Parts: sequence; C-alpha cells; structure tokens
Amino acid sequence: MRLFATLLNYLCGARMACAERASRWRNWLLVSVVGSVGILGYFKYFHFFAESLAAVAEMVGIRLSPGMRATALPLGIS
Repeated sequence: MRLFATLLNYLCGARMACAERASRWRNWLLVSVVGSVGILGYFKYFHFFAESLAAVAEMVGIRLSPGMRATALPLGIS
C-alpha cells in the first residue's frame, strides 16, 4: 500500500510540474490529497465503521458478517 501511495503522489507531482494552467495544477493536487487521505481513512477507520454497522444491523434483526481481515497498520500512518 505504501508503494501505491508513493506512486500516486509521484505521478500527481509530475503532472503538476507539467501543468500549464493553475486549474489543472489544483486538480492534480486534489487527486493527490484525496488519495492520501482515502488510504489513511481506510486503514484507520474501516474496521470501526464495519463493526458499528454490524452492531446496528444486529439490533434491527439483520445478521451481518463483515469480512474483515487482520490488517496491520503501516508504520507512520498517522
């Protein structure tokens, strides 16, 4: 996952360097920030929301079994 984030940010930075207009530069910056925050959000909050959704569904009478994997957080994720 760290390789994906590094590659995403590198490619966005390369596109930003070649951008002729400020609007394109901002778009690539937005892609980079959303991608990085999305990866952070997945690793930090996915299991919390999946367990919460399963608990709420259980209270309503629906049995959910979220397929959660044991994922180790990457070093320095925060």
